[in-house]
Amino acid sequence: MNPLYAMIYICVFGTACHLSCGTILTAVEGEDVQLKCKAFELAATPPCSDADVEFEWLANESTIVKCTQTFSYYTAVLNETSGALTIPHVSGSLNGTKFHCQLLKGAGTNNYKIELIVFNGTDITETTSVLSGILGGGIALECYVENVPSGFPNITFKWLLGNKPLLDACTIKDSTNAGRYNYHHDNHGCNLTINSLELTDEGRYRCEVQYSATTVWKNTSLTVNVPPRDVYIINATTGEICSGYVNVGPGIDQSFTCLATDTKPPAEITWTFAGKNTSGETRVVGTRLHNTSSTFTVPSFQPGQRRNLTCTATGAGEKVVTNIRLLGQHQETDPSMQSQMSLIFVAVGIAAALLLVLVAAIVFWKRQKNNVPYDGNQ
Repeated sequence: MNPLYAMIYICVFGTACHLSCGTILTAVEGEDVQLKCKAFELAATPPCSDADVEFEWLANESTIVKCTQTFSYYTAVLNETSGALTIPHVSGSLNGTKFHCQLLKGAGTNNYKIELIVFNGTDITETTSVLSGILGGGIALECYVENVPSGFPNITFKWLLGNKPLLDACTIKDSTNAGRYNYHHDNHGCNLTINSLELTDEGRYRCEVQYSATTVWKNTSLTVNVPPRDVYIINATTGEICSGYVNVGPGIDQSFTCLATDTKPPAEITWTFAGKNTSGETRVVGTRLHNTSSTFTVPSFQPGQRRNLTCTATGAGEKVVTNIRLLGQHQETDPSMQSQMSLIFVAVGIAAALLLVLVAAIVFWKRQKNNVPYDGNQ
């Protein structure tokens, strides 16, 4: 048996011992199986109590049990009152065997046919699988049976999310649409497709498969992931979002933060600086959706130096890349120093002007003195 479908087989063909059967009887290997005969329903007395009645069980047209004889190659027990045949610890080798009982009385013959389906009992387990989808995308949850025998009675499939029924039953070949849920079903299976996934679609889905009184289920745990969409590089000092060309002063280290918002699970952030991959100090906040930040410090630049800084956020099978171009600036003069220098220049200018005025006055005075006329009375 293919292990992949073992659980579904069990759902459909669970234990059927001690049940009145029609055309098909299912059993699990190792169980005691009882085959009930309806061929003698018209008889007034038990099949083995009337000397005029011949009653027997056959397997693939070969007699295995009579009222007075059990053949050695079959371990079977006949109930002479009811006509039922019990096969203890049924073997998988009997799978597909066609049994029939017949009642012969005079010229009349009544018979009743049963096909026995035996499945491997070692794979009777409840299984749980885990699936992950992407927010806004679609995902298919499978629940089906392989190799259903021809003429097998209807198999009922039922889907639940937690304890909430989604679809009560699907047995015929058809498609059923219910909002964002699509069901594709026949007598072999009922596959569920969920479109436009939302975070509220997360949970434990259960497909119940039922035949007669037997029910087994397949559990699927669904997680909805959210890949990174918006990723920013932020100046860690000023809090400004950076883009394009960014000036970096010489002689100082500059820190930048890469931020990936609203992801599930938390995004993984890597930095690329000057062509080399590196990592930064990472921090994650949030519960259902996560904001992931990573801070990277760029070493001091030389004036005129240029470097690329790239941030890559990866998550849920997708990635987003954003980058900036860093430019090293020349040393800028302190504005306060510029103001002081201006005052000094003004003071020097004024002093120079006063000095020139003083020199001009002295020269003028000397010339005036030298040009005064001679007075004899002096």
